Amino acid sequence: MGMSSSVINFEHYYKKLELTKEASLEEIKTAYRRLARRYHPDLNPENQEAEERFKEINTAHEILCKHYGHRQRRSVNRTARKFNNNRTCDHFAYAIFGHTLYENCG
Repeated sequence: MGMSSSVINFEHYYKKLELTKEASLEEIKTAYRRLARRYHPDLNPENQEAEERFKEINTAHEILCKHYGHRQRRSVNRTARKFNNNRTCDHFAYAIFGHTLYENCG
């Protein structure tokens, strides 16, 4: 199974947030906030289905933010190797993405 099962899992999480796998970090954040508000247990008291959906949305958001960070680090590392520069990965991340690799995605 290897690589394909990972891709399927990530696609599953994107679907939980009603996104495609090409979604940007900003789109992930926006979808998470919108859906978390819709299914929040405080706004849906005694609704088990909404509570389960809320948990799924939180899990998907957490995993996709980590996955997005890993994708960025791989891209930065490839760029650093390509240019054979002695600068740090965070320098490249800031230059490419406008933020460091370790900023919170929440």
